[in-house]
Amino acid sequence: TWNGTDLSAEGNLLDEESSTEEVNHTVIKAAPTRDEFIRGALTSAGHLDIQVWDGGAWINGGNAPANGEFTTGIGTTNDAYRGFDIAYEGISGEGMVVYESTSTANKTIMYRTWDGSNWSTEQTLDYSAVAEGGSNDVTVWVELEGDYDSNNILLAWQDKTGLGYYG
Repeated sequence: TWNGTDLSAEGNLLDEESSTEEVNHTVIKAAPTRDEFIRGALTSAGHLDIQVWDGGAWINGGNAPANGEFTTGIGTTNDAYRGFDIAYEGISGEGMVVYESTSTANKTIMYRTWDGSNWSTEQTLDYSAVAEGGSNDVTVWVELEGDYDSNNILLAWQDKTGLGYYG
């Protein structure tokens, strides 16, 4: 942590991944309203682990799934793709994680929001109404972009057939 003059001692992430799992993708986003970061890592076993830097240590946060594992459903079939992303709302500072939760095509992606203390329960975004050409393939890439001057977050995702969607 930077105190304006110097950096503090290094900190360690929570050791929750198996020693045999490699991290394939990592995303870290900074909160616009407080000393906080959300970090997501997708492992070679298809586990999505989410941790929060609360200004002093890495934590899972209240109402987090066991060991911060938001999903194990991506599996080794799609672990090479980044089927998740993280963003913050610009004004409220509320965080969001959107992720694929399965390796089975079902026209849904999942999300949770972070209020600075607790994670929301898992919510489902059903995109069957906007699926182009009737595609029902699994989501393999997720992008989130928060608007600095509002609480809007743009979501874009792509399925395995290459079709993209925007919300």
